[in-house]
Amino acid sequence: YARGQLLKKKVNTTDISRINTAGEVDLVVFDKTGTLTELGVDILCFDTIKRSFEKIEDIDTVARMALSTCHYVVELDNQYSGDILDMKMFLFSQSKIFNRGNRRFVEMEVVNKYHAVCKEYGGKEDECTVFFNAETSSSSTSVEQCPEDTLEILRIYDFDLYLKRISVVVKNNEGRVFVFSKGAPDSMRSTLRSVPDSYVEKVRDYGLEGYRVLTVAYREATEHGSRETDESGLEFLGFLVFANKLKEETEKVIGELREAELRPKMCTGDNILTAISVAKECGMIDKTTPVLFPVLEEGCKSVHDVEWFCVADED
Repeated sequence: YARGQLLKKKVNTTDISRINTAGEVDLVVFDKTGTLTELGVDILCFDTIKRSFEKIEDIDTVARMALSTCHYVVELDNQYSGDILDMKMFLFSQSKIFNRGNRRFVEMEVVNKYHAVCKEYGGKEDECTVFFNAETSSSSTSVEQCPEDTLEILRIYDFDLYLKRISVVVKNNEGRVFVFSKGAPDSMRSTLRSVPDSYVEKVRDYGLEGYRVLTVAYREATEHGSRETDESGLEFLGFLVFANKLKEETEKVIGELREAELRPKMCTGDNILTAISVAKECGMIDKTTPVLFPVLEEGCKSVHDVEWFCVADED
């Protein structure tokens, strides 16, 4: 009987025993990025707190060096591949990767007719491949060299799930060594020599609007040592802000689940404020419902050290 009812709804069941299992479901958990929201992201701006920039040519040289190098994008046979956020940042920096033997370099350029886009997704949903000269308005790509240095990547500290950041050590043509780091604002905060006054407020405001934020920082070093040493005493450069839109069908699907009394939930590693914003936008949480969430500061030893925050209309 149940199979016949499903067929009327144009739902074909190949394993009848699964119908009973499906009938016991009362909770549906979604990932956020690539499931509730589009897989692709766009850079909204680079925000130094004092000012935000939407064009790479307006950003100062040190910040541009960070955006050009602090990633794990790789080049092979005229193709760039890597994590989508890294790819977007690297393309935004208008730079070029090249190798000399086993040595890896990044050259900052101004490319006037540069139409490369994330065209081809790889085996993983959070990675893509870009053909960096695949689409041009003519048969050749117009390139104008910048006066900035060519940078050699001396070392890459891979993204760490616990630290929630990635760092690189680079050297310019003059032999000056820089450490560039980017990662989750809460993690990066502990690496900064001085935290800007409105740091937390900026992260909160972007999160409440549904944007994804990464903190970018640096320091100049005489030499590089351990990861702990290299990632300490950093100078804040700015926030790299990404926009990630809801999928067209998300709100409708969430509404249908709630109508069927199936509770939709979200599981994400993104900033909690961004997650709350997306949940409200797609109807997973009513827009007028206040949301409480706990914050565990560094050094928390028990549940009594937890600080609770509320996101409501007045915020």
